[in-house]
Amino acid sequence: MRSPDTTFTEVQGRVLEPPKLKFGNGGDLLPRGGRWNFNNKTLVDPKQIKCWAIVNFSARCDIPHMCTDLLRCSGAKGMLLDDPYTVIQENYQDRRFPAPVRVEKMFEAIKSALPGPPVFLLCILPERKNSDIYGPWKRKCLVDFGIVTQCIAPTKINDQYLTNLLLKINAKMDGINSLLFVEYLHSINIVVLARDSGMIFSILALVRAQSARVEMIDGLFKPVADKDEGMIRELLDDYYTSTTRQLKPQDIIIFRDGVSESQFNHKVLNYRGLSHDHGVAPICYAHLAAQQMSQFVKYDDMSDAASSHSGGAFW
Repeated sequence: MRSPDTTFTEVQGRVLEPPKLKFGNGGDLLPRGGRWNFNNKTLVDPKQIKCWAIVNFSARCDIPHMCTDLLRCSGAKGMLLDDPYTVIQENYQDRRFPAPVRVEKMFEAIKSALPGPPVFLLCILPERKNSDIYGPWKRKCLVDFGIVTQCIAPTKINDQYLTNLLLKINAKMDGINSLLFVEYLHSINIVVLARDSGMIFSILALVRAQSARVEMIDGLFKPVADKDEGMIRELLDDYYTSTTRQLKPQDIIIFRDGVSESQFNHKVLNYRGLSHDHGVAPICYAHLAAQQMSQFVKYDDMSDAASSHSGGAFW
């Protein structure tokens, strides 16, 4: 029997050039050491933040000094960040309560201190990691009231720290920090859930209830009388009206968590048949793509990604 070869197989390889970023005012930058340095760079689409406030859950922090440096850095990035309306300190006696109660009491103080709902809240936490306030605070802001928030637990505040903080805040306020150079040169259209906004694609999502034990996605096509009121038709209408040249998508990609092998071909044929009957673009079926992608993506902050600008009544 022939013994296995212990040497590695040699293949031809090449080093790809790192992606170039486009900043505000037409500037661009290549990474150094695998990092992009945003210092002395303006943002592509900086947002203005008017009515905002700072809340402090008994953390030791020089808030006046931090505010001064934050406003200075925001101006250098092109962001129009007004002075905070107020700084709300947690009542010393409230620290003995459970985290959800502390959050409720803080919101009572916010309602008393502000003339109306803030567009943004900067929350200072006492613990750097595993703060029991973080979850209840995010839930209260994002789910109950739809208020954009950013939590920090600073130990050392410098310009680099504040720059990273401003990048997160601007992105949450629907701003654009930078663009890949290829996005700057070519507008991107990704169907069905994407629209061209001029500089970068935006995602439109629809949510529908799915019947139990049903493999076929409910509501993709829903014929009613002489028209279709399904999800794809709704997305196509929005896509058509939002593109500058009123284009139709060339492809439609459906991401699924997966079906059994015996049903896979059946579902693909059904979807493609429906797309042909309804006169829309060919449908591509991405079997298990979402699950496979999740193996390579690390979600740093699930609550931050779920932030919304709509919510319940604040007062």
